[in-house]
Amino acid sequence: MNLEWVHPTGLWALVLPIVLALLSLRRGKPSSLHLGTVRLWRNLTGESEGARVRRHLPLARVLLIGALVAGGLALGGPRLKNPSIQMTWHVVLDTRPTMFLEHTTEEGVPSGQGTRLAVGLRALEQLLEEQNTRPALRWSRRISGLTRLDRIASERVPAAFLVPGPSGHARSSWLALDEPHTLWVSDSMPSGSLPEHAGVVLSGGGPVPGPVASVGDRLLSMRAGEWVEEAGMPMRFLFLDEGLPTRLASFAKVWAGERGLEIADSDSGEESLALRLVAARSGSGSLPVELFGRDGWQASAPLVEVGEESDSAPRPRHWLSAEVAGEVWPLVSWRPGWVRVAFGDPFEDRSGDPGAFAVSWADLLDRALLSAPGVLPQGERESAGPATTRAPRSRSFNPEAAPGAWPLVRWLSAMAGVLLFASALALKST
Repeated sequence: MNLEWVHPTGLWALVLPIVLALLSLRRGKPSSLHLGTVRLWRNLTGESEGARVRRHLPLARVLLIGALVAGGLALGGPRLKNPSIQMTWHVVLDTRPTMFLEHTTEEGVPSGQGTRLAVGLRALEQLLEEQNTRPALRWSRRISGLTRLDRIASERVPAAFLVPGPSGHARSSWLALDEPHTLWVSDSMPSGSLPEHAGVVLSGGGPVPGPVASVGDRLLSMRAGEWVEEAGMPMRFLFLDEGLPTRLASFAKVWAGERGLEIADSDSGEESLALRLVAARSGSGSLPVELFGRDGWQASAPLVEVGEESDSAPRPRHWLSAEVAGEVWPLVSWRPGWVRVAFGDPFEDRSGDPGAFAVSWADLLDRALLSAPGVLPQGERESAGPATTRAPRSRSFNPEAAPGAWPLVRWLSAMAGVLLFASALALKST
């Protein structure tokens, strides 16, 4: 029988029945009694002179020793061994562009280990090899500020995950993924403190020099601790869709000129497009004119019903909404590189403060503007700190409640009680 002991220290109780059995089997001399017929009895029994060995154990003593043995085994907590079950870890992979920067030392010198992602994946492999049983893996990726729960089962990271996600998304908390059997792979802690249940594999790394901002055809870079302005970047474009309110399109052209952007003739999908400003289209036509606004400005315009979003596109954020027939309708939605407007002409400003409208929309377009290729915010290029590796916690497991644990203990305890009671009866009957 394949057994294991939950409380092996309880087996020390078996010392008591062993000692009792040894004492019971100890040789002893019978009491001397001088009789005149002692020689006659010796001749009849054929025993030689000397001590008579008492090797007979009373039934009560045998039953008592059996009760102590059963009790000692019960204290050890025997249970049937369960067959080893392979665990499954849910590995959440950070695919921000920062993870594809070259790994450096704290002095900013390349470490020669490849990218931060490559360093993190090697540390993950080492952690897997340290486990008694290598866990099975299911992979998801952190992209566009959210986690796409692909949960792809694979021993190695899927090739589709080894591509940087779009830039411009703010780094959000991972605490919703703080679960047992979950492992975060990143360069530094996403939430600032270690999770309670999830494990972490952090590549760390020092600062990485490079461009942090762009204006027109010029780049602003941090190199050797100094700001350097560089030229030669290709021109970038703003695409203005047909159907946009005239006033908004005119403002966007002024904003683009101040940012060093050209106006694109078509939505070609090229990397040179820094921002797309599009108009919502729906087959149901326009809705009644509504009043809406924010940040100190108000306007009225006919609304356009928005169709369903594509599942493949990153989830947009709603910047401006209006209440229509008791329901909230998104009027302006955005994500990095894309702004959608769900109202059209005639657009009338009812706030009387054109400056509030300009400041509010400039802030939105600046947030949605994609960085130039290779440009990352300064915070993304700073040091990620030391490398850290910690395995995830397993779900709570009580071995005493496992199948096969308590039935054996109960049987042994019941046997000990029965033998102890039988021992008392046998002792009383003698």
